Amino acid sequence: MGTGVADAMTHKPFLRSLGGEAKKRGDYAFNVQDNVIELGFKSYESPYVSDATGFHEGLWHFDCGELFLLQPATGRYLEINLAPNGAWWSCVFTDVRQRAADIMPPQVEVWSDSVTEAGWSAGFRLPMVEVERCLGSSKGLSGNITLILGGCPDRQVTLENLHSVAKLGAVDFHQPQEWLTLSDLQT
Repeated sequence: MGTGVADAMTHKPFLRSLGGEAKKRGDYAFNVQDNVIELGFKSYESPYVSDATGFHEGLWHFDCGELFLLQPATGRYLEINLAPNGAWWSCVFTDVRQRAADIMPPQVEVWSDSVTEAGWSAGFRLPMVEVERCLGSSKGLSGNITLILGGCPDRQVTLENLHSVAKLGAVDFHQPQEWLTLSDLQT
């Protein structure tokens, strides 16, 4: 893999997919410091990459790393998607899968270190001021980190492709009641 930003972070493997033990290797690095959330992903699989660049919805049909953050006091949460090539998307929700019409989605700084047949590494930084603007507060947040490897073309989901740090009780990443505290995501 490359020698860029994602390589400087300490990565941990995804241990589970929604189909059980993770069979496709993917790693993540999650850090909160200096009022910035930083999340990096690595995959050791041949990538299934969208041609999309910049801000683009629908990245979850392809290889995609995701961060979900919930503010329990408001019930609002955000989702950020990141493609191997640095394309990204974000959205604020007022309730499960209910998009907030009046809140601009958070802005992030993305990087993509490498995309090769041997895998990929990419990541993003999310300023805490963006979290506070979108969710109303950055206190007491919970969330989840997910990774889709091999994509979900035509909405046909192979459960082994869907990795999650939080143990989810259903085939759906939008389960705020099952997400972990930020400190649990870092350990």
